[in-house]
Amino acid sequence: MCDINMFGLCGNTSGGFISGMDIDGNIELGSQQQFYITGSNFNKIRSGRWNVVSNNNKGGYDGRGERYVKDLWEDYPLTQTKSEANLKAPKLVLEENVWKVVTDKERMLVDDFIVLSLGSNESPTVVSEELIQQINEQLMDGAKGVIVEPGIYHLEGTLKVPDNKVFVGIGLPAFVCQCTSGRCMETGSEGVHIQGIVFDAGVNGKSSDESNILLTIGSSGNGALNNPSMLQDVYCRATRSDSEQATPQAFACIEVKADHTIGENLWLWRGDHDIQSPLIPYDVNVCEHGLIVRGDNVKMFGLFVEHFNNYQTVWYGKNGEIRFYQSEMPYFLTANGVQQVVDCTHPDTSEIIKLEVCASLYIDKSATGFKGEGIGIYNYFPNFLNQKTVRAKSAMVINNEDVFLKHALIIWLNGDPDSGIDSVLIDKDGKSYPEDSYIYQEMKGYAIPSYPPEHTLNSSD
Repeated sequence: MCDINMFGLCGNTSGGFISGMDIDGNIELGSQQQFYITGSNFNKIRSGRWNVVSNNNKGGYDGRGERYVKDLWEDYPLTQTKSEANLKAPKLVLEENVWKVVTDKERMLVDDFIVLSLGSNESPTVVSEELIQQINEQLMDGAKGVIVEPGIYHLEGTLKVPDNKVFVGIGLPAFVCQCTSGRCMETGSEGVHIQGIVFDAGVNGKSSDESNILLTIGSSGNGALNNPSMLQDVYCRATRSDSEQATPQAFACIEVKADHTIGENLWLWRGDHDIQSPLIPYDVNVCEHGLIVRGDNVKMFGLFVEHFNNYQTVWYGKNGEIRFYQSEMPYFLTANGVQQVVDCTHPDTSEIIKLEVCASLYIDKSATGFKGEGIGIYNYFPNFLNQKTVRAKSAMVINNEDVFLKHALIIWLNGDPDSGIDSVLIDKDGKSYPEDSYIYQEMKGYAIPSYPPEHTLNSSD
């Protein structure tokens, strides 16, 4: 194709994801705030505002970004990375009049898959606990996986996915987690591949229940480098999706326990707006965390995590990696018109830190060897819903010395002119870094080229 235009009339500016495209001309990002582009061929990426990550691409860059950001890195807002991970999504193909599911490892007959469809039912439809048990048994008995046709499926039980199974969604079908535990899916640790599924928080679980996690990958101490589990184009929502729905609740969207798990293009979202209201207070659409990572050597490529009530991403595992992170803090910290003092905590501690709003990214003391590239965290704290000035203490909490960051920034989007973020990060000693890296209306952005400042993180590190 020729140029691909990501702006203009009827366009959007909130960023996105591109993978595996061949473009004769340029990728015109215009005023896109952030973008992750991987495995593609093009002439140039043009423009973009704050955080553009180019991974394993053939093509150049031509842009300047927003110049009001303080302490810019060279080539801002671009971050060039290279990865050796093989991230080919499963796909349906027709070969000699036979439908197959093709992965990077094998070509499987569709007839060997379970097909979940609406059938003659309207969307949304209920998937009973009995039917889920039948699916679980078929997976144990040798079915290759599940193909999910377009629709909204209210699950009354938990799908149990063994090792080496494939879940393929067609047209982004949604699983609404309506069982009493709140859990939609639990998987094995090796070779599980989930692609193109939306996980919606239900109304029967509680956000205080630490087991109420929509998708759990594997078990601790398991997982294989040569047979990783993979999540691609997986989305999570904690939001009211119809006009009469009660507020959904979950403890977290996704927990990764298995070592060597890989994620690509994950968008985990606590609704900052929904079908019932454009303004969502703190006690509506309640979900504590977006992503919890316990496994070692877990990699996330293109990770979007937004608006959760607590630390949005919590990382415990060793040698973890994020390439591209986009996060907005929750907009409103009021409940019933009263401004909250928020309990910032995480699953492995009883310690509670009371703040006006929690940091987005929490790197635990156990998460040695963590690396992050292309990290953008933003705030918008308006004065609606009786909200007064809100200031976050930091965008990130880094609780050990063995952490390396390349190209991270914080941005004041809009709202109360005195609101904002006081520092890019808080280190293990409780010190702000950089000093005086606060943002508000008159100083809208602050970047750090690297952390620690004396370290240079190469994409091949």
